Amino acid sequence: MAANRYDGNATEVAVIGAMTLVIATCVAIIETLRCGSLIVGVASVILIGVLGATLLQAEDERKKQIDKKNTGQQEAKLDFSSKESKEEVQAKEDEMNDKIDEELTGQQKAKLNVSLKDSKEEVRSSSSCCTSEEIQSLEAKYHANASS
Repeated sequence: MAANRYDGNATEVAVIGAMTLVIATCVAIIETLRCGSLIVGVASVILIGVLGATLLQAEDERKKQIDKKNTGQQEAKLDFSSKESKEEVQAKEDEMNDKIDEELTGQQKAKLNVSLKDSKEEVRSSSSCCTSEEIQSLEAKYHANASS
């Protein structure tokens, strides 16, 4: 968009410059004929050229200020939208992490249940080495680990 604006500005400057040159030439001819002196005509051309250049420069400065203001507003909008995007991404990431944590916790509990069953079967199969008190203490330890 800025490139189009610069092309438009260049075209505008060229047209205004050409118009100024035509007007200055006409004024120079009129002043030269009216006063009978070429110096008066040249002075008129110089005066019109200086005034035209000053006007073009002032207009160019005004457009630069407007562009700078618009660019600042666009940057602020981009910063705001990027902050919103970062927050959305962070929220989605947190949600996925929570789901993964829940899945892992469920898998760990399932593994603990399987290992407890295996432990109980081993203890029962070799009941000669463990007393009922030892079995109860193992179950208590398992339940303590499963609840945490």
